Amino acid sequence: MTQLYKWSTDEQIDQFKQYLTHKGPTTASLLGYLLSTGVCESDAPGKSQIFSNHSDPFNTSSVVVWLIDSDHRIRFFVSSELELNFKKMTPDAAALAYNASYPDELPAYFSNVEDEALYKQSLQTVEEVLTFYMDQRYGADKGVLYHDTCLLWAPIFHKLFKINIDSPCFVFSKQASKPLDPITLPPQHTIGSLLPTDVETVVTKNKIAYDPKYVQDCFRISSAIRVNGELAAWGMTHRDLYIGALHVLPEYRRQGLAEILITDLCRQYAEFFKSQLPNVPLDQLYFGSCVETFNDASSRLFRKAGFVTHGLGTTWIHCCRK
Repeated sequence: MTQLYKWSTDEQIDQFKQYLTHKGPTTASLLGYLLSTGVCESDAPGKSQIFSNHSDPFNTSSVVVWLIDSDHRIRFFVSSELELNFKKMTPDAAALAYNASYPDELPAYFSNVEDEALYKQSLQTVEEVLTFYMDQRYGADKGVLYHDTCLLWAPIFHKLFKINIDSPCFVFSKQASKPLDPITLPPQHTIGSLLPTDVETVVTKNKIAYDPKYVQDCFRISSAIRVNGELAAWGMTHRDLYIGALHVLPEYRRQGLAEILITDLCRQYAEFFKSQLPNVPLDQLYFGSCVETFNDASSRLFRKAGFVTHGLGTTWIHCCRK
């Protein structure tokens, strides 16, 4: 019988953070989310509730599912991702995931029989937890956004729910201890942070219409290149420490400004890690970003900056009861 256990004490949250610090890069965005709690006004501390399907999740060989419910969205993590993300997968797995279309009977996702068995076991656990949680949480047809969910579990969402949005993305990561290139700016260019007065520009130019309050929260770690004082290129940091909203105005492109922004943001993330996790070596921590599977230009940019992908990737799924 499925049961969920709430993790709410400071000791439990610290345990969870310590677990995540040692399980990167798969856990990088989830760790970033927890480390940023209390910094973002748009997602106030105490608002999120954390649940696990196991009473002793760090001392079990069973598949463990974690849910972080922030009311307006849910984060979802399954312990077997730590292993499966680095196993050899079949071509069918990527084809289905990136097309966001799944048959009733899934083909094999993994080349190795033991890996496939773990995946099937995990799918069953995920289905049981999702069914139980959605029944408990809603009992009706209200929709919810599952944020940054590993693409391994997308077939279960499609099986159980009506899907309104499914946005497959590659996940890019880079070890935080990797050396960063020095920054050299062209003449009349300066680099600093985004300012409250830049919110309207960032919101207007971004392809996703984020709420202005959320965007200003994302300026907490940001990079802005200005030419003669005017904003020319920028990047910010999402709630989960993913690099976000990278943009270079057309007249300033092909000057390497996007690479400079990434370098500057990574420098700031390293300092953030040192302040939040002073006893954790940087070689255990990771910078992260996600890119839509169709966005070849952004994928090339992050690869050029030394980022690598792992696993199928992630997705943002908005779903409701059928």
